[in-house]
Amino acid sequence: MLETKNNFPLTLLNTFKLTSRCDLFIQISTLAELKEFISLPEHKTARKRILGGGSNLILSEHIQGIVLKNNLKKIEIDKAKETADAYFLNIGSGENWHQFVSWCLENKFYGMENLSLIPGTVGAAPIQNIGAYGLEVKNFIFAVKGLHLNSGIEKTLTNSQCQFEYRNSIFKTAAYADFFITEVSFQIPKKNSLEYSYGELKEYFSTVTPTPELIAQKVIEIRTRKLPDLEKYPNVGSFFKNPIISKTQCDELKAKFPTLVSYPYGLEQTKLSAGQLIELCHFKGAPMGTFSMYEKQALVMVNLGNGDFSQVKNLADKIIQTVKNQFGVTLEIEPLTW
Repeated sequence: MLETKNNFPLTLLNTFKLTSRCDLFIQISTLAELKEFISLPEHKTARKRILGGGSNLILSEHIQGIVLKNNLKKIEIDKAKETADAYFLNIGSGENWHQFVSWCLENKFYGMENLSLIPGTVGAAPIQNIGAYGLEVKNFIFAVKGLHLNSGIEKTLTNSQCQFEYRNSIFKTAAYADFFITEVSFQIPKKNSLEYSYGELKEYFSTVTPTPELIAQKVIEIRTRKLPDLEKYPNVGSFFKNPIISKTQCDELKAKFPTLVSYPYGLEQTKLSAGQLIELCHFKGAPMGTFSMYEKQALVMVNLGNGDFSQVKNLADKIIQTVKNQFGVTLEIEPLTW
């Protein structure tokens, strides 16, 4: 039997610790509970939102409709799909992402170590196409399984059908706004290919022989050093996407700003560091109300007190406009807004 809670507080269920309440709150721990929810006629017309780890969300003070908390757990090695080149894993969407990556390392399923310590759930990973230190999760996703809450139709999407792009996927489109991801299948190559060409990893492994375990250890060390403690500084991780511009525009900017950091992105595009742009505009560590861009990493906005949604928006809007005026580059907010 589903347990419903009215006017439920979400403050402790989002890592930004924004004060927020929803009209109706329901926890989903099994597929049977999810199907029971869909079958109830009183929920057909209500707006539905899916809450995982709450680590990539900016919440308004009042969330209209129903919030479904995803607690679906499962870790399965799919022996039937295994090939000479790859292992296959079926993972419940409510599993903690970092704990899953750690489990992979312990069981010698190598490849995703660069994605260690990213907050959130397995089900959120394909939505955002999470990435870090030269890798994106799309490189390992075989299929995504779920169902539409309004129709009850179940669907499995292949990697190509997910339409993965930089911090984007089909799951962010209107057609999938009611899609509850229940399980993600991963294809893990048996041939170990290590990625350490990005940033501090490249420097460190120029003198140290890399292993998957050492890469994970170094990634965790870097993230711990650069990113704020969630308990002390509530945040949603990277607040803005790294902007992707043409090589021509990048060359023009570097002529004016020689210290700009850039990374090749495809054949004709370049990725800039949003954190550096924000820092060059003097927002790093400068409080505005009860929010600030973190003093050690300008890409992360932190909640310094009991801030609300409007204050988040004010600081974000000011940063976007300032960066646009100075560099001609438009920053995009990375987390979802409810």
